[in-house]
This record gives sequence, structure tokens and C-alpha cells, in this order.
Amino acid sequence: MTYNILRQAFVKPLIGGQALQRKTEDKLQAILGFALEKLAHDVTILDVEKICSYTDIIIVCHGTSTRQAQTIISHIREEIKKLGIHPIGSEGEAEGQWIILDYGEIVVHSFYKPVREFYNLEGIWPDARRATARSNGTEVAVSWLGKKLVKEDVV
Repeated sequence: MTYNILRQAFVKPLIGGQALQRKTEDKLQAILGFALEKLAHDVTILDVEKICSYTDIIIVCHGTSTRQAQTIISHIREEIKKLGIHPIGSEGEAEGQWIILDYGEIVVHSFYKPVREFYNLEGIWPDARRATARSNGTEVAVSWLGKKLVKEDVV
């Protein structure tokens, strides 16, 4: 699976050697595509903009092994770096149980499946607007869930 169209559309001109600031939606699309390229499972998007002070979007996914959880994060980090975007911080990569990449307005959590089930991170944000993401190999579909449910966007 490749997302070359996404990569081409996402690349923006450089000014003075610095990448232009990316929109949150652009970063979200790129991160989701890169996670799904490495077969991330149960990709959940939490819109916490109105209920969280440190980020706007939380992405939660898992791998079926610690190695897969590490590979998902490593792939996201390397591919988004090519677009001029670098994380503010990261934690947990060496262990691979629960790995976090912080891009400011978007925080990515990649878990080893049993660890995700134990911590139930999604349960911490019951009031967050939620979406799921899936891929058909060439595009990413995001389905927003909630009380008024039912909007599917292809990103």
C-alpha cells in the first residue's frame, strides 16, 4: 500500500528552509495513512479540542505484537519527517508496549493490543467526538461516530 498521492498533495513549499506550518487536518490525514500502511488495528480518532488542554486530536491504534506497535510509530515518524514535520516528543519506543508521538495538536498512541485493552485510553475521554479510520489501499476513510452519527469522509 502506498499513499503517494497523499504525500504529493501534502508537501508544501519551503520558506527560508522551514516547512510551512501544516493544518491539523493535513497532519491527521498523513498520520492516518502512514499508520494504516503498517496495518495498524482499530484506529480510533478522538477529537478532544474542547475538553483537553494539551492537544486537539488523539489517535489510538494497536499492533498485534510489540514489534508491530514499534513499526507503526517508526513509519509515521520517518514519513512525516520527510514532509518537514517533527514530533515535540516521544515515549516508549524501546519497550513497544505503549508508544507515544506528540505532534502538538495531534498525539499518536500505538499500543501492543493487550496493553491497549488494559489501559482503555479511549475510556478516559467519554465525551470526545470519535471516529474510526480504515483504508482500501489507496485512500483512507474516516467515519465519525456519536450521538448524531453518520458522516464518512474520504481523506
